[in-house]
Amino acid sequence: MDFNAYLNFNKDVMHYCTMLRVKKGRRAQGFSVQFDETARTKIHHHLDQVLVIFQKLEVDEKKRETLLFRLSALQSEVNQPRTKFDRFAALSLEVAGVVGEGVERSKILQLMDSVARVFYGAQTETQKQLPAPKRPKAIEPPKPKPAAPKSAMDDDIPF
Repeated sequence: MDFNAYLNFNKDVMHYCTMLRVKKGRRAQGFSVQFDETARTKIHHHLDQVLVIFQKLEVDEKKRETLLFRLSALQSEVNQPRTKFDRFAALSLEVAGVVGEGVERSKILQLMDSVARVFYGAQTETQKQLPAPKRPKAIEPPKPKPAAPKSAMDDDIPF
């Protein structure tokens, strides 16, 4: 194997690695949202109230630990520059499976709805900031050429 083959192989590997990073970056932004400080404060306030309810719930200890784990994962994710939707979805699914009837359920549903509204508001703000798509440039159609005047000689030439 010569050095040129190595350089070509290295270039190909770097190309595919870069393509994967770009694809992953686009996907990460598509399934996440960026919060400003007021939204983060609101979410942390709601999640602190959810924590108090989780500590009061009369459920199995293993289920309580799972709820607290999902809640802490979401709280730490909110502090990141971009927050993934799957953390909130995991907490919502866990809450739906564990929380029973009664007063706690109505409070927890209201709090989870409030957090979901903050997520939705941040997502719609991001969509509002996108610029309008540009119209593609169109090529002008060819201009019609003026017709050449017919001469009388064209009709008289026999072949």
